[in-house]
Amino acid sequence: MRAHEDGGNGGGPTVVIVGAAGFTNLGDDAILAAMLDELRDAIPGVRLVVAGGPAAHAADPPVEWVHVRDIRAVDAAVARADLVIVGGGGFIYDYDAIISPYDFFRGDITFMFPYYRAALAARTRDVPVYFYAIGVDSLVTPAGRALTRDVLSQASAITVRDPISLLELQRAGVRAPHAEVTADPAVRVSPEPVAWRDRPKGRVVAFVTKPWLRWGGTWTDSSAQLYDTYVGWLASAADYVVETWDATPVFLPGQRYNDDDLETAATVVERMSAQGRARLLSEVVDEAQYRAALAGADAVVSSRLHPLILAAAASVPIVGLAITEKVRAFLATLEVAEQLVSPWAASASQLCRALDCALDDPEPIRARLRSGLVRQRRAAARNPEIARDLLSVPAAGARG
Repeated sequence: MRAHEDGGNGGGPTVVIVGAAGFTNLGDDAILAAMLDELRDAIPGVRLVVAGGPAAHAADPPVEWVHVRDIRAVDAAVARADLVIVGGGGFIYDYDAIISPYDFFRGDITFMFPYYRAALAARTRDVPVYFYAIGVDSLVTPAGRALTRDVLSQASAITVRDPISLLELQRAGVRAPHAEVTADPAVRVSPEPVAWRDRPKGRVVAFVTKPWLRWGGTWTDSSAQLYDTYVGWLASAADYVVETWDATPVFLPGQRYNDDDLETAATVVERMSAQGRARLLSEVVDEAQYRAALAGADAVVSSRLHPLILAAAASVPIVGLAITEKVRAFLATLEVAEQLVSPWAASASQLCRALDCALDDPEPIRARLRSGLVRQRRAAARNPEIARDLLSVPAAGARG
């Protein structure tokens, strides 16, 4: 362990977290909140530095913050580190990007490049690198697979949040270090109830939409047709919960930067027959508000992963829209795969059946969510343990 003049918090090691929090994706912010808590618990006196988006410095209690796309600032933080953690979250994919090694080495700050660049900067300084509960989506280009293989193969440890991510790394050629399947850190967010101000009376069904199939800010002709079907499908579902269950459909933003979920939500509401019953929750702007709204709903329908995780943590019945494989993997892990529906098929009857199960007979779903979350939290507990082991720090309470 390196000695630091400032001693950090109680003279412990310095850990730099390079991640995707702070870019208005409230799921990534939930990951960071969970990581900060569990790393403080696992590593006595740890000093935490976060490289993220412009809102990442809002952690409570505060942490030192640098912008992940400021290469010099990240390099300076890495130079002081005892351990560099890259993650958590699902920033490793290239299905909607052109990955170029030339651009990477020229200093491009987009795509997954800032995270990989920080990892390489750490290795040149002999600082251990830990890819922490990462999600790996489709790597479809030779350059994306090669860069992933070359960077992650230099890590000291890798954990992934689901088996699909492990398969993607193996397909990319990452053989060592061995990647261990754990779970997303957000499963360890406190399940304690959080007050939701101005909750609508009666039943509430929360919807999290996204600008599905939009790449580079626009849609192709074929993707525009699928997106239009997706919007109409969700509008019909929102009308269904009003007409059948006398419930209020509320629309939460999972992300506002680049992909603005509320733009899609507004389009869905415009297509509803019962527009007057719907609410767009534009006031939900941080992770605590997000968690409160999800925990206060009677059911959650989401195209994004982390609303499903946070709702499940509060034992709220969920309906996952299988836009990505990570949603499918999570519901399968919790053994509620019947609550998964495909937007590619956009079957109204299937979605309505899943909503009926969530609202008419929620207790069996809640029981499986609680059981599944026990397993997921046990798996996720490995993430900070590995960080502690890489620093050769005794477990809390184990020092004599």
